[in-house]
Order: sequence, then structure tokens, then C-alpha cells
Amino acid sequence: MIEPSLGTKDFKIGDLITSLEQVTFKIMSVEQRGDLEVLKSKELWLFVNIITRELVQITFFPPSNEVTIKNIGFQTTKENVELLLGKGAFNDGVFEPFSILGISFEYNKNEDDVNAQVSAISVYSPYPKLTNIPKHIKKNLARKIRLPK
Repeated sequence: MIEPSLGTKDFKIGDLITSLEQVTFKIMSVEQRGDLEVLKSKELWLFVNIITRELVQITFFPPSNEVTIKNIGFQTTKENVELLLGKGAFNDGVFEPFSILGISFEYNKNEDDVNAQVSAISVYSPYPKLTNIPKHIKKNLARKIRLPK
């Protein structure tokens, strides 16, 4: 079961990559994407922050038989995903439902086609981890600002 913002029983968002060594996972290739390293297998991509070595995103592809909330899987159509989860936003061909944070869906056809099927499911932390915030920014985050009436 894929849980939004969390991951699966084997792969959890926020886990250190060293803690995943016990999981059997055949890496076919590794790709660098800025501050991320993408460990790719046939049905799973793990996005690892190269600085913190934490797992920040997991993307599942067929033939994975994983499903997510409301049993949405790789045979689910765009129309059914939107019926089950409600409205959302399309960003670069990726559907992110407004009702549930930390999950997104890619489709195998044009995003306007209601019969397009889910071709990838991604889970990630919807909130950035704010560590080592510079003092001048931290001070502004703590300050309450009164808005004009």
C-alpha cells in the first residue's frame, strides 16, 4: 500500500538511504538531478537528497502492483482518480489532488483524455524540511505581521 507523504512498508520518506540496504532492490541505473540522486529499477525510482542522504520521493511504475488510497492503481483512469480524490492541479503533466497532500499521478496519455490510465504514482513530503535556516530568515518567520484592514 502506497501512503501519501509516507511511502510503503519497505520505503519511507525521510529514511536515510543506508537504512534501505536490507531491502532487496535491484538498481538498474543511477541519475544525478541537481541535489538529488535517482536510484532506478524497473518499477521503482528512489529520489535521495545527496546532502542529507534522505529519501525524499518514491515513484512507482508498472508492473508494480502497489495501490494507494481508495485502491487507485495503474489501471485506474483519470476520470476515476478525479471522482475518488476530487479536483486537483496539473503541473508539467502530473496531477496533484487538492484533497490529499504528498501524492501525485502521471497518465499514459494527454491530460485532457478522461480515459488516460495512471502510468506513475509518486509520494513525497508535501512540506520542505527547514533545517539550517539563516538567522535573518528565521527572525522574519517568527515575527507576526499585522495586515492592513
